[in-house]
Amino acid sequence: MRGLMGNKDKRRARRAGFGLVGWAVAGLGLLMAGPSLAASPIDGTWTVDLRSVSWSGSTIDFLVTADTFIQSENGHSFTIPIDGKPHPFTLRPDRFDALAVTQVRADGVDTVAYKAGRPVYVDHWRLGPDRATLTETVVDPGPTGELKYQRILVRQGQPPVGGLAISGSWRRSHMSVGMPGLVVNAFEDRGDALAWSNGAGMSYLAKFDGTKAPQINDPGQTLVSVKKISDHEYVETDWRGGRETDVFTMVVSPDGTTLTTTDDDLRTGAREIQVAHKP
Repeated sequence: MRGLMGNKDKRRARRAGFGLVGWAVAGLGLLMAGPSLAASPIDGTWTVDLRSVSWSGSTIDFLVTADTFIQSENGHSFTIPIDGKPHPFTLRPDRFDALAVTQVRADGVDTVAYKAGRPVYVDHWRLGPDRATLTETVVDPGPTGELKYQRILVRQGQPPVGGLAISGSWRRSHMSVGMPGLVVNAFEDRGDALAWSNGAGMSYLAKFDGTKAPQINDPGQTLVSVKKISDHEYVETDWRGGRETDVFTMVVSPDGTTLTTTDDDLRTGAREIQVAHKP
């Protein structure tokens, strides 16, 4: 599953398309191809309410000069020369292995993430007019430049001396835009396993005995294990590179109208919570 962040595209927008109606039909057609069982509360198509998405955890800190880009979060820090060229990036090898800072502007910076020599996303960071808010816009690196998601961050404290205007500490505030493929998810409880898919073409079928199952079409090559706590609660653990990376707790409300997902990022200690509804 993907949190809205993350996918790093992480993100999980959980699963973070194409049109909502077209995907809902295609996605549910795929899931419901399994054996016919009595409907479970989680069964069906769920759409994340972007207004419900919230984050907790450390700030994101930037120190940007004319020739150097430094980003820190939860004790992890990296420095990239501002020369437009891909440089090795080791903090998230499951998602990308190189990062380039392609442009520095008075109101922000642009970066490109690479995996195995191929660009996987473009990140635009832009300051608001009041210099107190920062908008992160993530787009596909292809010719369409399709928007993946957009989120707003709020400045914490005063900017450091000696850095460009974007420099300082920032805390995630809320999601403002998410592509349909990231916010629409389909589930089916098949009795001994949970099936999931989204509009981005990713899916899994994970048995409740803890067996790890591949997340199909995930660039991060995620493995998934799922534990069924009750008819209304499931816990999904994600693995990349042999390490646990995220734990997703999914709870369907007693009346079956909302699905609350809590994503605990085991790498950063951050937590993302989102609420989804059925159409």
